[in-house]
Amino acid sequence: MSSRKIGAFGVMCGIVLSLSAGFVTAAPVLDQESPSAGSLLAAGSSDWLWQQGVTVGITGQLVQIELYAANAGTTPLYINAGTPWQSDPSEFTTTFESTGEGWVAVDVSAAGLFYNAGDQFVIGVGGTRTGLLLGGNDGIYAGGELWRWNIDDSDPELCWDGEVDLAFRTYVDTGDNPTVPAPAAIVLGVLGTGLTGWLRRRRSF
Repeated sequence: MSSRKIGAFGVMCGIVLSLSAGFVTAAPVLDQESPSAGSLLAAGSSDWLWQQGVTVGITGQLVQIELYAANAGTTPLYINAGTPWQSDPSEFTTTFESTGEGWVAVDVSAAGLFYNAGDQFVIGVGGTRTGLLLGGNDGIYAGGELWRWNIDDSDPELCWDGEVDLAFRTYVDTGDNPTVPAPAAIVLGVLGTGLTGWLRRRRSF
């Protein structure tokens, strides 16, 4: 391969490396948080459905939620716009699955759920008997209440608000977060710029 072709190839590689530093996606922002504080909810019961009210604090797309599981198990999970009690078709549904105690993340980005600050929605769980227990607290989350409906009553009007809140976290993508290049991207950019300059100097001699 001629020195001219090698030089041209090197310049192209340098440009690609330099540009790669700009393609860094900003991480989702933590919006609402309700910590686990010892209380447990029988989310895997076939008799109960739970709906945790959430008030949005940051305008953007809801991309992820996390629930604290006390043990292994599964339960249906859904999201509905509005305040409890919601019985309309859900905007998002999936199966929540835990392999043990700890926080479990659920990706909801595909649902396209965009909310403005002050909007409300519910995180719903329950309706399948799997023995799954979810973490909760003593009602310290001020942005909404946890409601329970006993399916045996067959009447959502009989829902009642409990004295605990579901342990959860919500994450949003604001769409205008300043992009901060990751360390690896910065290194690539410096290397690419340096390689481009070095090759240009070689070609000038």
